[in-house]
Amino acid sequence: MSGGVDRREAVAALLGAPLLALLPLVWQLGAHVAAVLAYPWQIDYDEGIVLRAAWMLAQGQNPYHAPRPDAFTSATYPPLFYLLNALWLRLAGPTLLSGRVIALVATLLAGGALAWWVWYEGRSRLAAALTAALWLSLSPVYVWSTFFKPDLPALALTLIGLALARWRPVWPALLGAALAFALAFFTKQSALVGPLAVGLWLLTSRGPWLRFGLATAGLIAVPFAAANAALSGGLWLHVVTFQQQIPWTRGQLAHNLGKLGETYPWLLAAAGLALAGLWGPVAWCGLARLVRQAGAWRRAPAAAPAQADGARPTISSLPIWYLLAVLPLIALVNGRVGVNYGLLLDLFPPLCLLVGIAAGLWLGQPPQPAPDPTGDPAPPLAHRRWRAALPPALGAALSGLLLTQALLPNPPSEWYTANRMPSRERANRMHSLARLVEQTPGRILSEDLWLLLRAGKPVEYDDTFMMAQVAQRGLWDERRFVADLEAQRFALVVLEYDITGVGRSPRWSPAALAALRANYEILYRDAVHVHRPKSLLRAPGTRPAIEYGGQVQLIETAVSTAATRPGGTVRVMVRWQRASAPTADYQLFVHLVDGAGGLRAQVDVPPGGKPTSQWAPGERAEAEYALTLPEDAPPGAYRVLVGLYDPASGRRLPATRAGQPAGDAVAIAEVRVDSD
Repeated sequence: MSGGVDRREAVAALLGAPLLALLPLVWQLGAHVAAVLAYPWQIDYDEGIVLRAAWMLAQGQNPYHAPRPDAFTSATYPPLFYLLNALWLRLAGPTLLSGRVIALVATLLAGGALAWWVWYEGRSRLAAALTAALWLSLSPVYVWSTFFKPDLPALALTLIGLALARWRPVWPALLGAALAFALAFFTKQSALVGPLAVGLWLLTSRGPWLRFGLATAGLIAVPFAAANAALSGGLWLHVVTFQQQIPWTRGQLAHNLGKLGETYPWLLAAAGLALAGLWGPVAWCGLARLVRQAGAWRRAPAAAPAQADGARPTISSLPIWYLLAVLPLIALVNGRVGVNYGLLLDLFPPLCLLVGIAAGLWLGQPPQPAPDPTGDPAPPLAHRRWRAALPPALGAALSGLLLTQALLPNPPSEWYTANRMPSRERANRMHSLARLVEQTPGRILSEDLWLLLRAGKPVEYDDTFMMAQVAQRGLWDERRFVADLEAQRFALVVLEYDITGVGRSPRWSPAALAALRANYEILYRDAVHVHRPKSLLRAPGTRPAIEYGGQVQLIETAVSTAATRPGGTVRVMVRWQRASAPTADYQLFVHLVDGAGGLRAQVDVPPGGKPTSQWAPGERAEAEYALTLPEDAPPGAYRVLVGLYDPASGRRLPATRAGQPAGDAVAIAEVRVDSD
């Protein structure tokens, strides 16, 4: 007995070393969580997009509507996470706190589900604590634990379903697991790993796999079809069709997987050791049984016997199926252009699970071998000896690998941009940016949607990345958006990254990026990058050499665009100079007339912002003006006419161009108006 006790104490000491090494990382996560929950600003690009969709639901609006030429809403995920936040937002107004709290609770639930599973397999509290600490110490969990995003809620629901299925693989528990998996799917549409893993596990263990599969499919397909019909196909459009437009590349997959191998090599090695050492025979048995039963799906499956409380469970193959189900998902989603390392999150729970169960079985009694599918009452003698000698060596190796991983520097900045994380300096900068947004009149285009929502500004285009993907594949007409950029209708453009010098960006289509770069300039680079319309006053213009009544010279002009659309805006710059003392306080008119001479837009203002009679000799004046066409303006060629008149008498000053009479309204440019 004392030898067994001494062995367990030695094992506990070895497992306690990596646990103690992980605790400072868990403490670091706690400090980060407190900072994020108190931080009132957007951190991740998707946070504002998800918040906007939830806010629309809170206001009774449909975020899954088909995109219009003058507006784009991106509802990237199924509705459950949006609905949970909408209930909070309806009472509190737009806030990032709701989604961050939900994500944090989900993170803790995921850690609890992993710890319970490890305890159930090996009855070791120390191994369960080690698993929970390992999960909470991971940098991806650190980063995504408080994002206003559905990744961790969907993952937590998946783990709850897996734990239910493992606990009692009989129908009531399996039905609960199916419900958890359906809720996970309605939180994030890629959360299909759980039902796949449990279905394969039941198939290889002669459980009710067919009934489970039909129940899960029904719980997902029927509500989804009903919701999609109620939303006129919008649910399928946003969560399936639009997502399919994001291209997949091997380079992106290699980039993301490279980060995994670079930062967690010892964790991968520990999981591989556990998989080979404890589950190798189980895996071969399960695969052999799956092949044997592949053609026998009509045979009624025998229910798997329930595990009696307190009885020592055998090694389950469910963790293997969980890992095998995760791998194709990881390959599928991490190869999509523009994704970040957060999509590797699904791989870490099975890794933690494999390591934790192996540690727990090593700490407890030697595990019972899985039944041999050939019918032999026990594995061969050599195999039994190999398994009896393996646990001590396996445990020592696991402890060493985990300790090495815990002590290696792996800062969260390896997984996410450090300067976007909460800090007092960044909060002060965001306060300044928020004041700028609040005080700027007119329309604002922002990738940081929280700046618009908190200021009560309308959101017309909410996801430039998705807009670029679907526009380039003909699923959205972006011409109105490009025209808005070309006409500089946005008073500010707020971007998360500085793209002024890039040739292309996944967040912008080539046409939109060209319009942005041609018509906007960087105002300043800060926590976000603020752009303003380029001024025509600083652009090279034309010198028409026009003189009005011998008193005022029009020395330079410029027009913002050569083509627009009905409802579009044409900006005009004029630069004046006094030729002789003006005899009246003249008024400037700028007219936009169609081919038949019909007036379609006009501006009437003093030409220099002050009465012309007060101009000093040789004084110059300059200004920009906006002419907005009506929505029903006919297509064709339009002229921009400029002239001066005496507001007291209404008499226009005669104009001369290069000494030749030019009438009383001179055309300085021609603009084409297209019907579409």
